[in-house]
Amino acid sequence: MTISQTLMAVGLLASALSCSEQSNINGLITTDSQRGNNFYLIERAQHYYDKGEFAEARDLAVEAYLVEPNSEGAALLLGYIHLALAGIDSFALIRKLSEGGATLRLAGSGGGASGTLSSLSSIIGMDDTERQKLTLSGNKVGSIDGAPKTGPFQGLPVLLPLTATEARDGSSEVVRNLFLAMRFVCPFVDEEVLLREGLGDPRHMSSYCEPCAGLVSAPTRMHYIWAFAHLAEAIAFHGVVLYAPNGGDPNLLKRSEALEGALKSGTLDLDGYVSAVTVLASTVDVILPTKRDKTRDSMLNAMFNDFEAAGRGFARISGLPDTFTKDIDASLADLREKQARAGAKTQDVDTGSGAMKEQLTAGLAKNIKKQIEEKDNKGELEAGKKTELCAAYRTMSSEAFANCDVATP
Repeated sequence: MTISQTLMAVGLLASALSCSEQSNINGLITTDSQRGNNFYLIERAQHYYDKGEFAEARDLAVEAYLVEPNSEGAALLLGYIHLALAGIDSFALIRKLSEGGATLRLAGSGGGASGTLSSLSSIIGMDDTERQKLTLSGNKVGSIDGAPKTGPFQGLPVLLPLTATEARDGSSEVVRNLFLAMRFVCPFVDEEVLLREGLGDPRHMSSYCEPCAGLVSAPTRMHYIWAFAHLAEAIAFHGVVLYAPNGGDPNLLKRSEALEGALKSGTLDLDGYVSAVTVLASTVDVILPTKRDKTRDSMLNAMFNDFEAAGRGFARISGLPDTFTKDIDASLADLREKQARAGAKTQDVDTGSGAMKEQLTAGLAKNIKKQIEEKDNKGELEAGKKTELCAAYRTMSSEAFANCDVATP
């Protein structure tokens, strides 16, 4: 059975998903009514999974799920199988995230919390080939070119992301398998881990994921799959929105540093700098949209939701290292603080995405703010150029900034 056929089967089962008092997590103890194909298929699927033959295990587990849609055992096994097909080594992630000093900072030197998600891309098998599958055709949209051949940004390509839905339905095996892992375990996780408030996550809504009514036999393992699948998707999307092909800071941040250096060296005059900053701000808006009419299905909003869902899932797993949960909690607290501040500023910006964007673009905003202050305080900025630079700054930050908040004479 292909992944596409699996997706179709999952869709057909949407209204039938529920847990059962008779479901058994290991498939080893079963009632007479459950014996037969379902029990046999789960056993065979487990056998192939243990051997590392995940495609064969998937096909058999899907058959079992079709025979008994309310089987918690089949759902749990399919969750593990799809994590494996996505190339997720959750134990390696735990080790990496528990080392300390290498945890969940979202951006490069300008981000919040500690560590970096980009360093985790290799653990989930995200390379340039996979990232290109999550990028707009030709890496262009309108007048925005992600990899210009001329101008100040040549040599610093960025990736212009697909929508989250397009990414999940596209050709990336990593992301599609993460989606399926979540899909199978969703009916068996606690209501509290689902993001149904606000914009929410469409995959968590009752029309798509109807929670089971009975007792779940293995909630810890369900939340384990749930949390790691969401965290891995956040890492995958992070590798696109903050593309860092050579490691270190993402190219989006390096672009502002390159502009600052060109301005200082004289290779770029003030007019050229203002023009380039305007292009940079437009590029940021494509990669990190926060307006309510654009953010719902954006990769940025998906990252925020994934991060929140992962945190809620991890909170229901006992035995995780203290450093691991501490840094997740710190990162979420930082995002929520920015979310609250963004909500006080405007009603037109989605506060979740706005908080994420503000953390991701902190380095960009800092560099532009520095140039505005220096030029404006020296009287070198005419009103038009100042307006353009302040508009670019405001696409990245809601922080108070006197030079831009005071009306230009």
